[in-house]
Amino acid sequence: MDKNERRVSYKNNIFSTIILILILIVGLVYFFINLTSKKNDLTDILSLLSLILFTIIFCVIGINLNKRKKLFLIGGLFLTLFYCINLNNNFQIIPVATKVTDFTNMELGDALEWAQDHNVELEQEYEFSDMVEEYHVISQNIKNGTSLKDVKNITISISEGPNPSKEIVIPNMVTWDSERVISFVNENYLTNVNVEFVESSEKENTVIEQDKIGNVKRDEEINLTFSYGEEIGFDEVKLIDLKNKTKFEAMFYMKQNHLKYKFNDDYDEKIKKDLVKTQSKKPGEMVKINDEEITITLSKGPKIIVPDISKMSDTKLIDWIIQNKLKIKISEEYDDSIKKNSVIKANYKKGDVVSQGTTIEVVLSKGTLKMKSFDNIDEFKEWADKYNIKYEEQHKFSNSVPVGEVIEFSYKNGDIIKNNDVIIIKISDGKKIEVPNLKNLTKNQIIKKLKDLNLNYNFVYKSSNSVSEGKAISQSISSGSQVSSGTTITITISSGKVSSNSSSSSNNSSSNTSSNSSGSNNTSTSNPEDTPDACDGGPINVQAGDNANQTIAILKQLNPNHKFSFKTVNSCSNGDTTPGSICNLAGMDGTWKNYCDSIYVEIVN
Repeated sequence: MDKNERRVSYKNNIFSTIILILILIVGLVYFFINLTSKKNDLTDILSLLSLILFTIIFCVIGINLNKRKKLFLIGGLFLTLFYCINLNNNFQIIPVATKVTDFTNMELGDALEWAQDHNVELEQEYEFSDMVEEYHVISQNIKNGTSLKDVKNITISISEGPNPSKEIVIPNMVTWDSERVISFVNENYLTNVNVEFVESSEKENTVIEQDKIGNVKRDEEINLTFSYGEEIGFDEVKLIDLKNKTKFEAMFYMKQNHLKYKFNDDYDEKIKKDLVKTQSKKPGEMVKINDEEITITLSKGPKIIVPDISKMSDTKLIDWIIQNKLKIKISEEYDDSIKKNSVIKANYKKGDVVSQGTTIEVVLSKGTLKMKSFDNIDEFKEWADKYNIKYEEQHKFSNSVPVGEVIEFSYKNGDIIKNNDVIIIKISDGKKIEVPNLKNLTKNQIIKKLKDLNLNYNFVYKSSNSVSEGKAISQSISSGSQVSSGTTITITISSGKVSSNSSSSSNNSSSNTSSNSSGSNNTSTSNPEDTPDACDGGPINVQAGDNANQTIAILKQLNPNHKFSFKTVNSCSNGDTTPGSICNLAGMDGTWKNYCDSIYVEIVN
């Protein structure tokens, strides 16, 4: 081999070695990512170790070979492709179209694991089924084969076993023997069948009467009367072993043999729930009829001691639920202090004892919540209420944002919202206008001035010895106050001097005319000379907005000195559901109210 050939060979070896080292690095990355990011059992860990050991040996041999290095490179490329495909399946680096699987008859744990792996929220509904085994899926609301692209949640129905209240057809069982009756009761899951044995000339151990035939619910009481023949024919009975028999079978045997009995229950690790665990008299023992009472203990299933659920992973929790034949109800909340998919709280704590069939309610963390963008305040409130986010409203003037609409939120789109954070919503009070001085002006002068400023007006009348008739005595919002466009100002007009024979109460009577245009919301303080006594009072001005918030703002702005107690309702008692409507102040516009009294107001939300 000449010098040039050796140089080419050397370069090829260097290139091949670099490629094999890169393949080894990819293998090591795959190994550590899977080892740390997944919940692996012993089998998974051994599989990962075997794979990485094979990769190391493969690359070391390839690096040290002088010949057939190209074959190792080809094999290494296939090995790298395997790693890349599996990494992509785990982390969806390159999106792959995934479809909804068929959950029918799948065990609940497997369905929940699939949902977690595919980042789909799986909502569970429990229903009874005679055909599908308990804790297995009956149906799903999203058809299997549907693309997961637009699927965020899937609802599955989980079997609770046979429905105890299902209606079935009860045939005429007269002349049936005891074995046939017991078989029918067990096969049809009847839970409330009573039997009695009476003297009769009919065949022994056959039904001679029944009180119900036709459509009957499984848990509805059914009474059957059996014949024991013309006489009992025995005075003592050799007990059989009742262990693992149903409650009905045990009851039937005791009545068939005229033995006294009672039932109680207890936990048992081996005996299935609702089957006989023990009897107070041993099998084979002779017992006199209608004499000593025999205690029959039914199994409650295993005694289940609740572990520390808060420290369990979601998959281990599901495994524990299924193994113990419990039910689970999962909800989710955002929580920045609890890792995603970890338990925030549960309805049972460590050490509690439960039995099979108990529903365990668990709240899982959805991790950190981020602020979204919203088209309007109602959309924001719906979102905030759903996730128990606190918020506070603040009002300010705006020349660009219409009254009642959101100027800004204290959190921007994408900002992280931590537990107990409060979002401030700044709501527009509309364009800022300075209220003019209206005192001693005539009604026409006032109307012109307020119209030019795009302010609304409302007039009330009151006797005055100091202000000429027809001129303004006072105004509800003092001059210089800043209000929004469309605000209504109530002006008190002098009706002339007080007559000597008039009572003070007549001087305080008032009437009004008002603008019907929409108002806005802002608070201001009246001039002290207009309200010489803090509780003196003044007319209440009533005007509704387009929604509850706007109406509240308008009422506060129109009546700055009055006190209000607001309540939002879905509809008024008269059936009015128009947003912003005032339910209980009809006909009160202009009515005189003391400033110190609280005015209760109901507004449609």
